[in-house]
Amino acid sequence: MRKHLRIMIGLLLSVVLFASAFVLPVDVKAKVPDVQETAEYSKASSYYVGYEHYILVHNNTDQQLTITSSTVAYDATGAVSGTGNGYLEVLGPGRDGMLTESIHCTSEPVSYQTQLSSSICTEAVDIAASIVVQPTISSDNRNVVITCTNTGTVPTSLFEVIVLFMKDGKVIDSTYVFPMDLDAELKPGRALSDIAVCKSSDSPDSVLFYSQGFHGVSQ
Repeated sequence: MRKHLRIMIGLLLSVVLFASAFVLPVDVKAKVPDVQETAEYSKASSYYVGYEHYILVHNNTDQQLTITSSTVAYDATGAVSGTGNGYLEVLGPGRDGMLTESIHCTSEPVSYQTQLSSSICTEAVDIAASIVVQPTISSDNRNVVITCTNTGTVPTSLFEVIVLFMKDGKVIDSTYVFPMDLDAELKPGRALSDIAVCKSSDSPDSVLFYSQGFHGVSQ
């Protein structure tokens, strides 16, 4: 009797082990973050002892987000070189934007570690998608005329175009243009132009543009 019982238990365990070998693994998908960094650039500042850090981000949600960044810079020895923080008032669903940080450094940074956080924005509306940005770039990439046209129905409270002059994939100079009228707005139907000039002694081989703008929401 005991012999038969041991045989039955052994057969049962064999069946369980055989069946478990065919259990498919659970498909655990990593949660996509609300906002994620897609690229970063930096350059030595012309105005202070430190570096300007540019963080390109993407809004993965269907909501407008306010985004903040907190960065620690490290030098070649792995020691902390400096820290910085950035703020983006509003970034619309599915859009790309840029945060800029001023990092005052005690030594030259070779790497950055950035933490991003976001919250739903209810105090402003991202209307950069309705602004058509048309750059006209000189043959030497040193001068760029930026023409912006508001194709929407509301004026911007703030609209800016960040211009990065690049060489070999690195920023050699940067500037901002603000195509706004005397009311500090870009009104519907208006087209305004401004110029960005590379002041670096190096010759840029390309130019990148990032535009962002919003108008406030009445409370």
